[in-house]
Amino acid sequence: MKRVLCMCSWVPSYQLELHSSLRRVLAEREIEFVVIRGYPENEIAMRKQAVRLDWAVFRPNRFFRIAGRTFIWQPCRDEALNSDLVIADEGGRLLLNYWLLAQQYRRRVRVAFWGHGGSLNALRASRLSEAVKRRVFRLPHWWFAYTEGAKRRIVALGYPPDRITVTQNASSTELLRERIAALGSSEQDAVREEFALDGGPVGLFLGSLYDDKRLDYLLEAGDHVYKKQPRFRLVIAGDGPNRRDLAVAVSTRPYARLVGPVEDDRKALLLATADVLLLPGAVGLALVDGFAAGLPTLTTSVPTHGPEIEYLQHGVNGLILPSDSSPREYGESILEVLTDHALRSNLERGAAASGLVYTGASMVRRFADGIELALSADPIRRATRLGRLARGRQ
Repeated sequence: MKRVLCMCSWVPSYQLELHSSLRRVLAEREIEFVVIRGYPENEIAMRKQAVRLDWAVFRPNRFFRIAGRTFIWQPCRDEALNSDLVIADEGGRLLLNYWLLAQQYRRRVRVAFWGHGGSLNALRASRLSEAVKRRVFRLPHWWFAYTEGAKRRIVALGYPPDRITVTQNASSTELLRERIAALGSSEQDAVREEFALDGGPVGLFLGSLYDDKRLDYLLEAGDHVYKKQPRFRLVIAGDGPNRRDLAVAVSTRPYARLVGPVEDDRKALLLATADVLLLPGAVGLALVDGFAAGLPTLTTSVPTHGPEIEYLQHGVNGLILPSDSSPREYGESILEVLTDHALRSNLERGAAASGLVYTGASMVRRFADGIELALSADPIRRATRLGRLARGRQ
């Protein structure tokens, strides 16, 4: 059997099903899939996104502070050299990536990168780190790009497009969709009673609680909606470093509910009860959960979005307001979706259609197909000056 090693400095909860399904599908194709996992630093751990993957091999990360930045080393060289393909996150802070590329140059291993193909937030990107990425990103044997936009960024660097697999990043929404479809009115009524939703329209925030999510902005918009629609309720589901401050802000707003993190049946219940998904800040995989429930999403055009923002089409499956929109303007858009039945029905249809496209099953299939192609492809040939870069890392 061919052996594929996937390097994870940490495993987020939304990737649990991905790794398990990919392992099962690849085993059917006589390919062994092994995950090496570590554990994250404090900030990510505080968001409570990191989880255990019981069958993965645990290797504690080593953290190094260099010039004010934290770099990570994962001690798993032997496992890497005993694999036919190593899939690594694209992160420039991952020191093992440079060692892997050096070993690839020596024909000892084949390396695939997985990621965005560059920084999505130009305001925070370091000029030096982006320059390094432009050189390093052309070196791997294969690329697994999160989205079509990521593929375009990688191709723009001069990387061959026929060595890129677009995985179409998504969470495992099939089971979530089944759970939502199986819910009865009595279960939704129970949720409405539990959180005193009073039968009015419900806006749902779903995700981690930190600054980039623009939670203060969301509450200001909620204030505006509540003044015009007193039966409106805002449910905020999630956890993270801003939860304590948010709890104080919510306590003074009779329309807002902070319910903590939700998974599985609880998440399905809230999605089924909501009328609109409200993500004014950084959009990530919560968008895909909203699609699974046929919920239109409202956001703003800020530079902190994840790659999944590519899936959101203004006027088709949600609304994207300009980045300088005020909380009042965002609130007016919420009211428009809640009261304009033709607009809302159109957006709901678009969201439901998107939910059938961006699925975990589709992502697993794309990933597995790409792995087979990467294993069969000839070694990548790079220019001499890039070879010198790899030699310098030995």
